[in-house]
Amino acid sequence: STSFADGTGAAASFDRPIAIALDRATGDLYVGDETHLRLRKITPGGVVTTIAGSGVRGDVDGTGAAASFCNLCGIAVHQDGTILVTDCTCSKLRVVTPAGVVTTLAGGAAGHADGVGTAAGLQFPVGVAVDNEGTI
Repeated sequence: STSFADGTGAAASFDRPIAIALDRATGDLYVGDETHLRLRKITPGGVVTTIAGSGVRGDVDGTGAAASFCNLCGIAVHQDGTILVTDCTCSKLRVVTPAGVVTTLAGGAAGHADGVGTAAGLQFPVGVAVDNEGTI
């Protein structure tokens, strides 16, 4: 069986955390739970909560558990507090607000193509980064 629980300290559990990113402004850590297909937050006090993801593999923008990920691969936190997630199997770059609203920023069709938004072709994006100026 796999372990999944929100909670504080040892009461929380993960199964196959895949990526981690720090929000420098708040000290919160964001972690992708590969097995359970969810984005989770760990506060400096050790409180673990699920921010987004239904736990069912899918490609659905939405809020909290109404959103679905194919496979969380990379995470970065933008200076404005939004969380960037590469959804590698779905070939997308997704944006998640701290409130758990998930939207697609780029990609959707596997490939290598310049474009804006879903017109951009991403081939299994596994990482994402934000520089000091906020450029993704």
